[in-house]
This record gives sequence, C-alpha cells and structure tokens, in this order.
Amino acid sequence: MGAELNNKPKRPIRRILFRCESFVDAAALNAAADLACRERATLDLCGTVRRHSALLSLAMVGGAPVRPDQLEAEAVAEMAEKMRVAVAGLPAELGIRSLLLVGNPRRKMAELLAAGDYDLVL
Repeated sequence: MGAELNNKPKRPIRRILFRCESFVDAAALNAAADLACRERATLDLCGTVRRHSALLSLAMVGGAPVRPDQLEAEAVAEMAEKMRVAVAGLPAELGIRSLLLVGNPRRKMAELLAAGDYDLVL
C-alpha cells in the first residue's frame, strides 16, 4: 500500500540539441555539456540566422544602401564566431556538432527536429 517503486530502466540520452540564441548562455551550455558528458551523449549546437527581406535594400543606414545579403553574411559570421567561442570552452572529450541555419528560425528548427533523432532539446 506504500509508494510503488519504478525500477524500469530509463531511455538513455544519446543526442542533445542546444539552441544558441543571439547570445550564448554560458551557464546553460555548461549544464548541457555536463549532462552530455555524464550520459555519454553527443551535443549539437544550433544557431539560427533570420533571412532578411529584399525590402531592406530600400533602407538607408548612414546614407548607404543596405543589401540584405550583406546583412545576412554579417549575421552569419557573428553567430559562427559566437558558436566557435562556445565550443572552444567545452570539454575536449565531448562529441560536439555545430549547425548554423539560415532562414525562418521556427521553420528551420522544426525541420531539424523532424529530421534528427534528439532525446533532449534545450
């Protein structure tokens, strides 16, 4: 009549997806890395960059026309550098994969989740 013990084995965590926003939360990333090390799982870091509209070419910033592909390239380079720095601070024995997706962040993440076999998304 007491509490029932659940002795069923838990499903192991083998793949973890960590989404990098415009900034990388070091504490959350370290927690994800610790979990991945403890579970012997791989950690996929995913950064997304929104594709800019062609209407931005009509905008003027400081008197110079802004090209959407130029803004996109700068955003991609910035996110790639943030992800490189984040990966450099993680344990060397950890299996890490970095993904940088360009487009609608919700749609790209949904596509990635549908295609991947992730046990945990952070």
